[in-house]
Amino acid sequence: LLENRFDERMRPMFQKLQKEIAICDRTMPYLYITYSTRDAEKVYPAVKALQEAGINVWIDVPQNFNTGKGYNSSIFEALEAPECKGILFFMTESSMTSAQTCKEIAYADSPNVKQTHNFGLALTIVELFDLEDHDREKWVEGELYQKFKEVHLSPEEFNRIEKYRMKYNTRLDSQETRYDLAKTILDATKQYEAEYVDFNADSTLFYDAIVKKVAKQVY
Repeated sequence: LLENRFDERMRPMFQKLQKEIAICDRTMPYLYITYSTRDAEKVYPAVKALQEAGINVWIDVPQNFNTGKGYNSSIFEALEAPECKGILFFMTESSMTSAQTCKEIAYADSPNVKQTHNFGLALTIVELFDLEDHDREKWVEGELYQKFKEVHLSPEEFNRIEKYRMKYNTRLDSQETRYDLAKTILDATKQYEAEYVDFNADSTLFYDAIVKKVAKQVY
């Protein structure tokens, strides 16, 4: 799966956190988690706490994959399913410039998802950092533009995005730089009229806020 993105020294921690996440009950309403694996040290404990609070979630850990299906086939199937009631997006610089995250969020507006979700999937953003006034447009068009406008995707990433576009979602524009990814994700969050939840892993108020925002979607 995605473990090879981590430094080998992080592998034991990564695997331990993965195993602590309960399998998603795909027969019941659930939320889809999209994030960057670089943020797993924060995301996985938060997901575990949400599960303990009663929220059924799907995240790309080994226990949630269907035997015999590829990675993309599994995640897109999870987004297409009628039981998927929304997306919880853990937003950071890493996730805003991730080719995989871009594919997942773009797929939420694809024809296949629209067949089972007439109005698309509701999106809730969890900020894993302090973004002033929740102004993601200013952040993307300013800081991320300056930092990533000339940072091109690797040939492998570019080819995977192109393959995805042709096979799953031709509406997605070609993505050449990290900034292109961030801009595509930004536009999607604006389209979905995403709601915000401030991240505070040490506060039960954080989890309560998510439960209140997403319970109406899931239940």
